[in-house]
Amino acid sequence: MSLPVLPKFVLPALAKMLISCKVIHKERLKREGVCIYIPNHTSLLDAVLMATNLDENVVCVANTQIAKDYAWAMGGREILPVDTNNPYSVRSMLKVLRSGKSLLIFPEGRITVTNSLMKVYPGVAYLAIKLGIPLVPIGIDGAEKAKNFTYLEGKVPTSWFPPTTVYIGKEFSLSSIEGDTMREKKERGSHVIYRKLQEVVLNCRMQGEFSEHLMEILRKRVMEAPNLVIAEETIPNIRTKKF
Repeated sequence: MSLPVLPKFVLPALAKMLISCKVIHKERLKREGVCIYIPNHTSLLDAVLMATNLDENVVCVANTQIAKDYAWAMGGREILPVDTNNPYSVRSMLKVLRSGKSLLIFPEGRITVTNSLMKVYPGVAYLAIKLGIPLVPIGIDGAEKAKNFTYLEGKVPTSWFPPTTVYIGKEFSLSSIEGDTMREKKERGSHVIYRKLQEVVLNCRMQGEFSEHLMEILRKRVMEAPNLVIAEETIPNIRTKKF
């Protein structure tokens, strides 16, 4: 038997009462037009954190089973259940975007089990390239320590509803991605998405404008000198790593 869906006004109040969540650059969520919001996936709380901060016209994409089990916690927000093993699921996402609604998609497709970014699946890149719509990267930090909501139990210290930070990154486009085939474009687009997620997660953990400034400096230096060694990690008896 499924649980009753929480009324819309209950979810924000309940989330605010239970979860200490700091949102950095929330103003970047106030935008016109269709887009795809792409957060990293740290725990089962992620979708709730997003649902309490995004506009009502944003549709949440979720695994069929997850959608069935946790729809009650989404405050009546529209959810698009998808079978991640079915390549035709992308058609339903295209339909939503073409209708004028934005999507919330976790590009990793599953909750992290390593406490770092997982592989980014090419579906999000395909949607962005196919329709020419922007992507808004979002970093979430802290929720991976949420007791009974994380997949990292036993790997990291956990507690009930730990302090969490959400960092809203600058939107970007994949319209300039080159490639002879859509497959090539998707692969390159997925690489860009992964890099953008790395940046917002770093910004989220550093919590401030300094991190954005630092990332911009590093990006320019790499463009100027691709072979430049930015940092070295030396561990006794282990091969030195250069970045």
